Amino acid sequence: MKFAGKCITALLITLIALLVAGYFLLQTRWGADKVSAWISEHTGYSLRLGSITYRWSTPDHLILNNITLGLKGKNTSLTAERADIGLSTRQFSEPFHVDSLQLEKGVITLSSTSSPLPLKAERLQLMEMAINSEQPGQSIQAKNVNGGLTPWLPEGQNLAGTLAQIQLSAGTLTVNGIPASNVLVQGDIDHQKITLRTVGADLAQGAITGSLHRDSNGDWTIDMLRFNDIRWQTTQPLPQVITSLQTLPRLSINRLEITDARLEGPQWAVTDLDLSLRNITLENGAWHSDNGQLSMNASDIIYQQIHLLDPIINADLSPQGVVLRQVTSRWEGGMVRTSG
Repeated sequence: MKFAGKCITALLITLIALLVAGYFLLQTRWGADKVSAWISEHTGYSLRLGSITYRWSTPDHLILNNITLGLKGKNTSLTAERADIGLSTRQFSEPFHVDSLQLEKGVITLSSTSSPLPLKAERLQLMEMAINSEQPGQSIQAKNVNGGLTPWLPEGQNLAGTLAQIQLSAGTLTVNGIPASNVLVQGDIDHQKITLRTVGADLAQGAITGSLHRDSNGDWTIDMLRFNDIRWQTTQPLPQVITSLQTLPRLSINRLEITDARLEGPQWAVTDLDLSLRNITLENGAWHSDNGQLSMNASDIIYQQIHLLDPIINADLSPQGVVLRQVTSRWEGGMVRTSG
């Protein structure tokens, strides 16, 4: 019995020693390389880790340093100086569904061929991250991104998941070549529906604020959108700008406000523009409205040789067409006024 007791004691001491050795080895560069190699060999992902940190003071957190992750044979999907993974008892039944995932100081690259990361989290948190997305007809670059999604449950090509609350900010954001800064977005995702309750940004030396939502058919509705002090210059002639607006997908506008805007392009310009547009739907280059209104005034409207001074337009929009309640303007040769 004494011999058996001594053997068990020796075995326990040896096991503890191995665990302690493994604990320290795992946090060395050698250990990080072994973990990276094992994951790269046994999964469809290519992983590189600088080091792994685990502290007994925070036993429910595992920290990966200098991480690079991507599909084998594809471009890198994620780089981060630090990935803090929050663990819970869920790992016994769902090892890849963590409590939290915090990514710091890195880049997330998305494309039409992107595959979801092999993780899910009750909370995804981004800190000083960059996001680059190239999709057919859409290019997005965001820098200094903070915030996250709760929960984060990616499915297939839907990397944001089908059910989440969104709260994100970005120092700079460029969408299809249009730059903005100090961007804030708050809302939620409910399967095919997206609701953005708060959208704000500095844009073209002015500011934009509003709220909008997308229905299950993919159609967007602007609940309210306000542009203040916009200063926008373009190299596009006015007919090309109008054509670009006509190619937009179906869009319903409940309320659109523009205040003190200045727009300029080749041989055309609008200064001190105030515009209010309500209850109208744009689709396939046409419009329809049941009870819409348009109000507009400006200091100057210039198009080629035409120069209008202090134009004012007030109109009602309906299925029957446009009813002009007021149209007045001065031009260099006199005045025009009409209604009807």
